[in-house]
Amino acid sequence: TVGLHSLKGSSNVVQKADKVIMIKGADREDTHRLVTSVKSRDEAPFEMLSKFHFETMTYERMVLDA
Repeated sequence: TVGLHSLKGSSNVVQKADKVIMIKGADREDTHRLVTSVKSRDEAPFEMLSKFHFETMTYERMVLDA
């Protein structure tokens, strides 16, 4: 599983960064991504499901019905 310590130079990331956001997807061709804050000094953690648009290189937030 991918986590904060999977990042290249992870000891630097853990010690020096104020915020670390990870974008996870099943594979490169999948359009669904999970955007997650894995480290934040001043804010609450969050997760956001999104759809990635390859044509414009943008993310669109997806809202799941509760």
